Amino acid sequence: MATSSTSSTSSGISVTGLGSGIDYDSIITKLKQVEEQKVTLLSNKITTYTSQLTAWQSFAGYLSSLQDASDALTADDAFNAYSTTLHSSSTSVDAEDVLSATATSSASTGSYDVVVKNTATAEKLGSNSYSSNTTALNVSGTILVNGNAVTVDATDTLKTLQTKINAVNSGDEPSGVTASILQESNNSYRLVLTSGDTGSGGISLQNGSSTDTLASLGFNGTGTVIKNSITGGAQSDGFSSSSTSVESLLGIASQDLSGTVTINGASVTLDLTKSLDGTDSILSDLKAAGISASIASKTEAVTTSTGDSLKTTYWLQIEGMSSWSDSNNVLQALGLVEGNRSDQTGVSSSVANTTDGSAPVTDATKITDMYGYLTRTDGDKITISGTTHDGTAVAATDLAITDTTTVGDLLNQVESLFGNVTASLTSDGKIQVVDNATGTSSLAVSLATTITGANAGTLDFGSFGTVGTVSKKVLQEGKDASFTVDGVSMSSATNKVTDAVTGVTLNLLKASPDTTITVDVATDNQTIEDNVNAMLKAYNQVISFVNEQMDYNTDSKKTGGVLFGDNVLKSIKNSLQEAMLAKVGSSTIKYMSDVGITIGSDNTLSLDSSIFKDALATSFNDVKNLFGNSVSSSDGTVQYAYSGSSTKSGTYTVNISQLYANGSSIAGTIDGKTGTGSGSILYLSDSSSGANGLGLTYSGSTAPSTVSVTFTRGLASVLASLTDMYTDSINGTVTTEESTLQNNIDKLNEKITSQEDLIDKKMTLLKTQFQNMDSAVTKLQSMQSYLSSYFG
Repeated sequence: MATSSTSSTSSGISVTGLGSGIDYDSIITKLKQVEEQKVTLLSNKITTYTSQLTAWQSFAGYLSSLQDASDALTADDAFNAYSTTLHSSSTSVDAEDVLSATATSSASTGSYDVVVKNTATAEKLGSNSYSSNTTALNVSGTILVNGNAVTVDATDTLKTLQTKINAVNSGDEPSGVTASILQESNNSYRLVLTSGDTGSGGISLQNGSSTDTLASLGFNGTGTVIKNSITGGAQSDGFSSSSTSVESLLGIASQDLSGTVTINGASVTLDLTKSLDGTDSILSDLKAAGISASIASKTEAVTTSTGDSLKTTYWLQIEGMSSWSDSNNVLQALGLVEGNRSDQTGVSSSVANTTDGSAPVTDATKITDMYGYLTRTDGDKITISGTTHDGTAVAATDLAITDTTTVGDLLNQVESLFGNVTASLTSDGKIQVVDNATGTSSLAVSLATTITGANAGTLDFGSFGTVGTVSKKVLQEGKDASFTVDGVSMSSATNKVTDAVTGVTLNLLKASPDTTITVDVATDNQTIEDNVNAMLKAYNQVISFVNEQMDYNTDSKKTGGVLFGDNVLKSIKNSLQEAMLAKVGSSTIKYMSDVGITIGSDNTLSLDSSIFKDALATSFNDVKNLFGNSVSSSDGTVQYAYSGSSTKSGTYTVNISQLYANGSSIAGTIDGKTGTGSGSILYLSDSSSGANGLGLTYSGSTAPSTVSVTFTRGLASVLASLTDMYTDSINGTVTTEESTLQNNIDKLNEKITSQEDLIDKKMTLLKTQFQNMDSAVTKLQSMQSYLSSYFG
């Protein structure tokens, strides 16, 4: 709409410069800018307060670091730092190759002679050798690996069985056994089980079903032996309950495992669907058969992923168990016996026979199909001879070769002639004859071949050599470490020994029975010095922060920090400096300068290492007391226990009115105030006394007369107390400053929000008023136009 500037003198009405052409938005924007200047002033204050709050928070962090470093020097074991050095008695054996040692705060100075006879080893068990790790083993049943059930299926290969065994080595209760496949040659593989723990405990490996699965896999030999020997008998594996089905506890509930066993000539049927103890139980069945048996138990604290708890373990014990038979592996599942894993003694042929030059022969291979044997002729034969276990000669016996004669037939004939032996094939096709009898063996085997046809090829089994170990089921024996300390024989299931020398951990690295390793334990002055330097570094960070805040550049007229001139900050700095410059106690070491601590021009501190080490060497306890808390008493039976952050240095009178005895707490007064007894410790909780928080112990047998006790705070103790007071989360000096600033920021933010709301309301009102004005002007202009036309 065009702005009208007409006028009429006849009507007496004149409207000039009004109309919708006026830029009301521009006017409102300028008015708003004027109002927002107040908000800007508030925002600037918030920026200042925020910077100050950030500075105080940084300062609080420096104070906390100083408190931590000071607390470290006031701890009971702060000066109980020890280091170890090793010396070897042999010029050819380095001590560090045999042994390492570390000392804790509970150690004491001394020298110890250590001889490592043997280190602890983990047990390793090996299966039979197989020509492939991916071919079905045709073995089935259930085995127990450290008490964890593993089902073996006929279709399992070495690889799938490896996966199954490793699967139970996980979760909250892992088996602690790792399965791996060892490739001995191009076509020879063994499954190897390795214990995760070292020591003679080794691997618990038993059949958990009626089939002798472990023997089929080659982990067990012939017969069983007592698994857990105890004085005068045998003991089962440990179970978590005596009232729950044993099968359920073993995880083999589907087996319904039972069988008739004999123990010392007495026969009894044992059913593992029953519990160990109770009315109808395994124990009651044993007793009914006249077998002396009992249940043993032990309760101990254990820590699991869900927390601490009590755990009770139960064992079945059989007295005088010297002979047994184990139908269906019942005794083996209980852990009373296990398979015999002695080295197998026997002989092996020197020739590995195949069917095609590479594939090893099997039991089912026909003799005529053996590689190199081209044409069979009647009269071809294999002559078997040798000596048995006890040296008795085996008369030469011929095995006629027919079109259907197999390698298995040959093995059966060998077993028939030699008695208590097992004849089998190795994974590469050699014939192996194991002597199952115990004792020294005189076994000798010879297989001679007669091939009569022309161009019939060759048939050779080679020589068997002398009797010896042909198979090791225990590839590595689980052993406890054996060692001596100062001539005293000791053993450990692990190579990390923590209980041989108090406060010292010995790590046994290598056996060296002819070498003595001398372990020297001495006070670790360097660590103590490092801890003092850590406190000084933290102290210097605090002082430097204050210095930076209070700095002023006279040229640029600029202050160093946002807390420039703050009296609280100055007061904290002064208090800390006074604490470090104060006199402590009355010994020869009274001031920080006595141990080599000096103050620089910027009020920061530094330590002279040489002076400090000399002070430690000549006045160790005085140096300790310079930093920490100490108590001197007129009666040596009254000793320092602890103190609080509010406990002040001073001399206090102590009276003991009741001794600690027969479960009653000690009673008495400290500084004339009634103390509180906690066992043998009498402590004061009374804020009206300088001894508030002081705890003392009394070791005498009769109530003493009045005792005078002087409590002295060291430099680090005072610093820890001051910084605690400054940073206390409720009433701390710095905490109060932070809270005040945060409250101011919060109030200003509220004021800004209120101010912005008010400005918005004012601008909305002005906009409405301008709109109404514009409407009124428009009406007046219309009326003016009408009157002008009318009067014209």
